[in-house]
Amino acid sequence: ELAQSMGIVLPIASALGVPFRDVMAAAAQLSLQGVNVSTAMSGIRQAMVNIQKPTKEFTDAFPELAKQFTASRLAGDGLIKFLRDLQVAARGNREVITRLFSDVDAQNVVLGLVADGTVGAQ
Repeated sequence: ELAQSMGIVLPIASALGVPFRDVMAAAAQLSLQGVNVSTAMSGIRQAMVNIQKPTKEFTDAFPELAKQFTASRLAGDGLIKFLRDLQVAARGNREVITRLFSDVDAQNVVLGLVADGTVGAQ
């Protein structure tokens, strides 16, 4: 199941410059929360797609964040740092997450990773 699930997320991660270790760290954290691998990988993939092409609702509602949190930044920072910094910049405003990550799986994954501050926890 892991190999098949990785097959759906790694091409987009590679195209966006997101390190393999970031994808696996996020998947491991979600696994510790009881999220199955397939759901985690699908949500991670969709989150990256949403970062690459944010919704108009997000860019209209949060123009400053939209300028700061781009696919270029994701490539430079990696997934874990990007989500951690987004959480800080959003100041706990869940609407930022729900507008940027329009897909329900992406929202659930991102909220699962940032809700308790465990993004990137070692």
